[in-house]
Amino acid sequence: MGENNTVTIPMEEYKNLLEIQTRANILKDYTAAEDYSVSRGMIARILGFELNEGEED
Repeated sequence: MGENNTVTIPMEEYKNLLEIQTRANILKDYTAAEDYSVSRGMIARILGFELNEGEED
């Protein structure tokens, strides 16, 4: 019995998942390169969302 490793999803969802994976890889690489902690504001920018007013470091 062979394995079927195919999953069918809508193209838009596939694109969103690729974007999330790309952003996660960028955040990983950025974090590894930093000598100090990464600010919440930078994390929000890399992941593509805005912090509520007054929340940015």
